[in-house]
Amino acid sequence: MLDPAAARAATISSSRNDSRGDTSMCWVSDPRNSANPYWRSEVHLLVAEGDYIVERFTASGTHRGEFMGAAPTNRTVAMPGINIFRFRDGKIVERWGNLDVLGFLVQLGVIPAPAEA
Repeated sequence: MLDPAAARAATISSSRNDSRGDTSMCWVSDPRNSANPYWRSEVHLLVAEGDYIVERFTASGTHRGEFMGAAPTNRTVAMPGINIFRFRDGKIVERWGNLDVLGFLVQLGVIPAPAEA
């Protein structure tokens, strides 16, 4: 995840088509977040070509505090995602990302699981 300070200097896009400076998902991995104090990210794949790096990862942590209205469950929750970073002069200048937020919210019990077809 991008550091919030770095995110302000970059163009950020997500599945919601957020625009410049978005840090909406940074709260998940912020170590000061008492709801998920042991949040970690496991990288499954990194691919680099030219000015781009693609990362496939799974972020996970233990839900130990109130989070988005959900009482603590002490369950381990996981959220897979993909980031595409564009670099210029050794710095990230753009990032596009997509996270399984629906699956994350289901794990927290904030929303019910979708019915199977």
